[in-house]
Amino acid sequence: MIDPGQIAPWIEAYGNIGLLALSIIEGPIVTIAAGLMVKANLLNLWPALCLVILGDLIGDTILYLCGRGMRLDRTPIIKKWFHVPHRRIVPIIRAMREHSVSVLAFGKLTQAAGFPVLAAAGVARVPYLLFLTTNLLASIPKSAGFLLLGYYVGQVGATASTWLSAVSVATLGGLVLAGIWWMRRA
Repeated sequence: MIDPGQIAPWIEAYGNIGLLALSIIEGPIVTIAAGLMVKANLLNLWPALCLVILGDLIGDTILYLCGRGMRLDRTPIIKKWFHVPHRRIVPIIRAMREHSVSVLAFGKLTQAAGFPVLAAAGVARVPYLLFLTTNLLASIPKSAGFLLLGYYVGQVGATASTWLSAVSVATLGGLVLAGIWWMRRA
């Protein structure tokens, strides 16, 4: 996780490239900080919004490509540690293909399920154009909301982003445990 106090100096030092790089790594916290910097007239609103959306999409694409290069049924960690039978993996991949838009939107907007959902889209070989379009349409209001949060709430937004990260980790943990339980039940 990026220290919120280091975001503004990084962006001031590296400009738009710094904003783009940080938003690839940690979108919501950086977007809130960018909103605070827009309010202080250190960044322009529209370029900042475009850069955080672009960074968000680049990060999503990296996760998609990681999943695309992986076969869950041949991944040793899945077989050895989780004992997930092949008959459980196939329906998950099929569901991802059949309901990819709604699953991607859910993963993108909940923040907690984003990582596994984006990688699962790659594993399921969801067409990249559909993946990118869905994530763009979900990223625009999400990024605009975080930018406005930083603009209007300011420093409180940085604290809120820390809580958001903690809630996201807890939710992700619960989703992973529920998924493992579901896959292991015979």
